[in-house]
Amino acid sequence: LSTETPPFSFRAAHSSMQDFYRGKTLFMTGVTGFVGKVLVEKLLYDLSNIECMYLLIRPKKNKTPTERLEELWSSPCFDRLKRKHGDEDGFRELVSKKVRAVGGDIELENLGISPEEYEELAAKTDIVVHMAAALDFHEKLDNAVRMNVLGTLRAFNYAKACHRKQGDAFKVFLHVSTAYVNSNRYDGQPIQEILYPLNFDPKLMCQRILDMDDAEIERETPAMLLKYGGYPNTYTFTKSMAEHLLEEVRGNVPVGVLRPAIIGAAVKEPCPGWIDTLLAAGNLFLATGLGLTKELWCYPHIIADLVPVDYTCNYLLRLIKLTSDMFEESRKVGQLADIRYYHVGTSNSSNPLTWGYVHSVVLPYWLRNPPERGIQTPAMKYCSRNWEYQLRFTLLRRLPANVMKTYAAIPFLTPETTKKKTEKWRRALDKSKKLGHLFQTFTTNQWRYDISHLHYINDGCSSEDLERFPVVLNGICWRAWLCNYCFGLTKFILKEEPGEPAIEVESLGSTHFLKAMM
Repeated sequence: LSTETPPFSFRAAHSSMQDFYRGKTLFMTGVTGFVGKVLVEKLLYDLSNIECMYLLIRPKKNKTPTERLEELWSSPCFDRLKRKHGDEDGFRELVSKKVRAVGGDIELENLGISPEEYEELAAKTDIVVHMAAALDFHEKLDNAVRMNVLGTLRAFNYAKACHRKQGDAFKVFLHVSTAYVNSNRYDGQPIQEILYPLNFDPKLMCQRILDMDDAEIERETPAMLLKYGGYPNTYTFTKSMAEHLLEEVRGNVPVGVLRPAIIGAAVKEPCPGWIDTLLAAGNLFLATGLGLTKELWCYPHIIADLVPVDYTCNYLLRLIKLTSDMFEESRKVGQLADIRYYHVGTSNSSNPLTWGYVHSVVLPYWLRNPPERGIQTPAMKYCSRNWEYQLRFTLLRRLPANVMKTYAAIPFLTPETTKKKTEKWRRALDKSKKLGHLFQTFTTNQWRYDISHLHYINDGCSSEDLERFPVVLNGICWRAWLCNYCFGLTKFILKEEPGEPAIEVESLGSTHFLKAMM
């Protein structure tokens, strides 16, 4: 596929973010997740002139969507928003005007919304943002298809209904994908912001997977991932199929696709180090701090393509405006703009982050600030070969654990506390082994993601928008960010008081960042 700039202007209109979002109504999925919460908070904090947000929330654990929305507001993610509006009453007044929970589920036809409400909402919605997904790298393949492929198509069908009712007044369908849809490409060449061809028909593949029984799914999944592209896990495989099917069915609906790399804690918003979900790198960092993981198959020079959640949300909000502007320009010349793909990452930037640098910051932080619930003193050894990792794990971790297990099984000899400690240690080892296996794809392989489209994101932006919605990662001090990441894991995940305060970041060029680099 060509990456040439189309004949119409590919630049954002010179209107501000405030002007663009004024009076807009957004429909969003995945809002109870890590990225979703931050996006909702950012909209209410900096773009509160929107008309309304419809948040698709499924009933869960005997709780209604409205009750789950109430739980959302109790998150510390919204503390600064409450401070901005003076008190709880001011905050409640804002959200009662701007936010509405819509009961539904992306795994159900019409998103689980009644036909009447579906049509009513579609007539009002200007922008659809689809973030919901099965994020487990090794989710059962048929479940991953239902969530990541069929769920995406159902969300798009809703956007299509919006476009059918409103015509060109409907602005954009924004799909949050992942940079790793192309993680099956190991040729060392930069991965472009395009849709690469598949060696299979994604529609037929989905049908085949959904026709398989559980035993077939378990037996065939590894071979299917290898045969049909060499994908490392079911998450990337199904997200890739979703992109291709979206390209097939998009018709004349304005569509943009965001491909973030590994999303991590916030740089600044809603607060430095904000994190409330143990996924990807955060899981690895915390396991290191707790003494659960002490060795990892990892090449220190490999780029750890981590991106802060607040920068990802800024990029998403800016991309919505850019995509809308781009399709508006294309209509003026009687053309239909292509779907454009946008990477959010650092691997091809002037400020990449390596796993070796991560090690040099994260481990010393935990040694200075060991968690209260730690099992052992934090330690981490990078092994350059898989056999070395397996040998160390077996001799230094598994073998002593088995000896402890044998001792604990002796009747009338072992105290109950020792038995409990042995069982706790066994579970910790199993978790460590699983985590090492889960993450080894990203610590032993490297991809360079082209970020050329970032130029268009920034083009035409006012200085105010550049400051309030920063997206350029080149100026970030990774040492400060990694320390704040660990701070956030301690404060928001473990619910413990961190030993060191977070590094307050007033700007990327602040003296706090400079001091943190020393």
